[in-house]
Amino acid sequence: MLLDKSKLQEYFYGNIASVFWSFFLISGALVFVFYYVHIDYMPDFDMTSSVSLLAAVSATSIFLLLSMVVMGIMPGLFWDYYWGGIKGDLDLSERWTGLEAGATVKSLFFWFALPVLIVFGSAIGSLFFGLYSLILLPLTSAIYFVCILKKYNCRYLVGFKKLISLFFAIFVSSIFAFLPFYFIMKALSLKSEDVDKILYLTGLLSLFVVFMNILVAAPLRTSSVSPNIIDAKKFKKNFAIGFLVLVMISLGSNSAYLIPEAVMRLYKFGNIDASRVVFDKDGCLILAEVGVVSNDEYDMCYISNILILSRLGKEYYLEIPAGSILKSNVSLENKSTLNANGDKSEIYSSVIRVTILSNHILSWSSVIDVK
Repeated sequence: MLLDKSKLQEYFYGNIASVFWSFFLISGALVFVFYYVHIDYMPDFDMTSSVSLLAAVSATSIFLLLSMVVMGIMPGLFWDYYWGGIKGDLDLSERWTGLEAGATVKSLFFWFALPVLIVFGSAIGSLFFGLYSLILLPLTSAIYFVCILKKYNCRYLVGFKKLISLFFAIFVSSIFAFLPFYFIMKALSLKSEDVDKILYLTGLLSLFVVFMNILVAAPLRTSSVSPNIIDAKKFKKNFAIGFLVLVMISLGSNSAYLIPEAVMRLYKFGNIDASRVVFDKDGCLILAEVGVVSNDEYDMCYISNILILSRLGKEYYLEIPAGSILKSNVSLENKSTLNANGDKSEIYSSVIRVTILSNHILSWSSVIDVK
């Protein structure tokens, strides 16, 4: 063998602090690498010289990753631990425990997934189709609870207590379900303005999330095994499911680079929506040569609605919408961008990416909504 496993383990345990710190910094470097591969640009920046910067990015990205993993499976986690901690007359978990895998999934779909989908569907309906769609919530809930009442006679206090306990579990699980559902809709709305497409993909991804949470809520079928082993297996299962949910949501909503983009925006390293960027005289001349601003002599100039892709290193990497240039009363010197009729409307959807030295930028500003 090229590598001695025992020596590797000995080195790892003997240098666990340095190994952990190295992996910690590497995770921060990967955030930068993924982001800059995404924007097709690499700045002249020495990441190894800024250990504190890498450490901050690493901590933030790991926190966001773990938060999003937990967010995707929070409804199932709550359902599992809630009923696991209830004993006696209020316990309903016998309805989905001790069954075969297929029967467990069917039972949890009725007791757990279906009411969560009813609440979520009614809320989404109120957003897109008006408040009158909320009528669906009491109507479908009444039908659902009628089915429950057939199994438990409400003339007895025991049945009523179980019903209240079930209602509480459904209500809290539905609140937790809004976290991944809202994240899905937000990610889709950033990538598309087609309402029908957003609703369709939101429905598909939401069904996937619900099914994954059924698997999280499903108890492990283990016998004569210590609780510590059960907890370890449950942790591995839930983490794997949560990571799968995050991957599918990211791919389904075309947001695979969401964490790198969020970290860069948080620390203002890049991915900044600037309402206005002000350039000095030399910067204006450079931009005029590129064909971004007019050739008029000014001590300073500005362009509105710019996306600052990167401001690390010696250069700024800017993405300027062509429509923003045209609306700012500046001319595009490259006449080939016009169509045969000289109509500029075709290039409003295009963007221009340009680099400029940082010392040519005097200021940039962004608008923050304060509510």
